[in-house]
Amino acid sequence: MIRQILHQLDTLKQTNQASWRQLCGLVSCASVMRWRKRQRLGLPLWQCPGPKKSLPLDWSEFYPLLRQLIHGRVRTQGTGELYERFARFLSRRQLRCSSNATMARPLIISMWMPSWPASACCH
Repeated sequence: MIRQILHQLDTLKQTNQASWRQLCGLVSCASVMRWRKRQRLGLPLWQCPGPKKSLPLDWSEFYPLLRQLIHGRVRTQGTGELYERFARFLSRRQLRCSSNATMARPLIISMWMPSWPASACCH
């Protein structure tokens, strides 16, 4: 199926002066470009996900290290080293979700708990 899509798009590309983005239409352009690269390199166009992590995670060791990460506006520093240390126990997606949750927690708490100026309540 993917090979047919790539063949049809290649044929359209040769006959038309349109860009790849214009030719993709209903198929994601990023996926098409990824498939084309894999095809050029002789790799399988589609890969099954790897095995699930089967070892249990020791949360008492992981959570304090997760809380020590430095959160930036775009990236969190130290996630690579943390992932290398716990790669047998959790996936990168699970680490990202945990990191995002710890970053959002103080923000959510500050939204729920208003801070009142001392002059407003102490008369």
